[in-house]
Amino acid sequence: MKLQSIKHLFQIFLFTFSGLYFQSGLMAQEAFPEGEGRNEIFVACTQCHGLGHLTRVNLNAQEWENAVYDMVARGASIDVDDLDSIKNYLINNLSTDR
Repeated sequence: MKLQSIKHLFQIFLFTFSGLYFQSGLMAQEAFPEGEGRNEIFVACTQCHGLGHLTRVNLNAQEWENAVYDMVARGASIDVDDLDSIKNYLINNLSTDR
C-alpha cells in the first residue's frame, strides 16, 4: 500500500513538472517576435539555455553583443554566418535600451 502511494505521488509530481516545463517553453517562444535571427537563436541559445533564460536576463545592446561572443568563446556551436543575425535579433528584440 505504501509503495503504491509513493508511486502515485511520484506520478503526480512528474506530470505537474513536465506540464510546467512544457508551458514555460511555449510561453517563452511566444515572447520572441518573428524576424531574422529568431530561428537561429532557438537553435544556438538552447544548446545550453532554456528560452526563458533569454527573456529573464536584462541586457543592453552592448551586453548582448558581448554575451554572444562570450558564448562562442565558451564553445557554443554557432555558424559564423549566423552570428550577426543572432546578435542583431537579441539586441533589436530583447535589449533593455531598444
